[in-house]
Amino acid sequence: MTVTSTPLTSPGLLAPGGKLASAAHWGILGTFAYLLMIPVGHTPVLLVALLVMAASSVFLIASERRPLVRELRVPAILSAAVIVLGVVVGFGNEGWAHSLIAWAAAPILFWTWAAALTDELIRKLLWVSVWVTIALSAITLLIAFTIPTGFPASVLHPIFGGNSRGFAFGATIAIYGTSTLMATAPMWVVGAILPRTSVLPDRRWMIAAAVASLVATVVSSRRATVVLAILIPIIILIAYWLTRDRSKRVTMSTRTRWFIAGGAVVLVLAAIGASFTVVVRRTVLGVVGLATGQAQTLDERLRFEQLPRLWDEFLASPIWGQGIGMTIDGYTRHPTRAWVFEMQYHMLLAHIGVLGAAMLIATVVLIIIALWKAMKARPDMRPVFAVVAAAALSILVGNALNPLLQAPGHFWSVFLLIACINVALLSKRQAD
Repeated sequence: MTVTSTPLTSPGLLAPGGKLASAAHWGILGTFAYLLMIPVGHTPVLLVALLVMAASSVFLIASERRPLVRELRVPAILSAAVIVLGVVVGFGNEGWAHSLIAWAAAPILFWTWAAALTDELIRKLLWVSVWVTIALSAITLLIAFTIPTGFPASVLHPIFGGNSRGFAFGATIAIYGTSTLMATAPMWVVGAILPRTSVLPDRRWMIAAAVASLVATVVSSRRATVVLAILIPIIILIAYWLTRDRSKRVTMSTRTRWFIAGGAVVLVLAAIGASFTVVVRRTVLGVVGLATGQAQTLDERLRFEQLPRLWDEFLASPIWGQGIGMTIDGYTRHPTRAWVFEMQYHMLLAHIGVLGAAMLIATVVLIIIALWKAMKARPDMRPVFAVVAAAALSILVGNALNPLLQAPGHFWSVFLLIACINVALLSKRQAD
């Protein structure tokens, strides 16, 4: 009997659509689903997921020779420079080694991931996102309404982590995946309103995800997510309208007008109903407190307390900062990790100083310019850009008060936008 094997150089394995390429696609989709469902916690499993994502991304880049477009190369280089600055200056800090994962490994991994994605993979990732959003919302509601009975809440908590208390609309749900809703709730609210393209999921699924995530957000008492789910879609929709092609007249069908009118009525009724819930009342007080600088709760006071301390750390080394993993003498916000603070952008300034902040701002500006060029190159993808930008903006705003980007599981929200920019500009160049 003769045993044959397929060599590694076989087109059936390495070529686009081959077995290894297919496995890499599944690796990216599977790990993405896991990061959405459980973005933090279960560290060994999370590290395995990130390694699979990295290996799959590197393989796809190597086998399909997918470059990063030139508009994104300088931002990638600048972000690498910021990473090096924080790592070199912070060497020897107490939290240096622990901070390497979020500061260095995660950005490098997700830049690679963004370069590896194709329009087809982005389409599948958006479908995964809409399904996981609905599943997470269902799990959140299931826990909220079964806390008193203990089942299945007691079974779900060891898997999805966190602690929960209360009941129904008075519950506080703290499972790991509720932070994902901070990105996906605004994302699918925008998706449910804008014109659908072939890359976006079916509108019925987007509406289901939007409604489910908004209800789960209110029930779970996630105040920041409630604010962002309202604010971010408004900002994105205004930006979408302002950047439209003014040479083309915008027309709406009767069905679309009825849909918008009906949606407005539902939102008004939902807002009236939500105003009677504890979380919305607390959210309003929290927004007022943030705007006026008058903390309403102990948690808010502890956050505001960090500001002068972090500012003093910045002033101690204003040019290049104190590096990642720094601590503040005599002050801590975490029982075992003295280098962790909630006020992320103040902490970032203390880490990298004016030099690092200037490079980071330049990175953001160049990405926005690349986004503008991508919209011009692929106007058919404008709704897709709006949807993924909603997720990115929501996480970036939420990160100001919560250490969201200290967890690698949240980086996808920012880099999915970068991936869409890369795909749009690359496809346009290939077509030309």
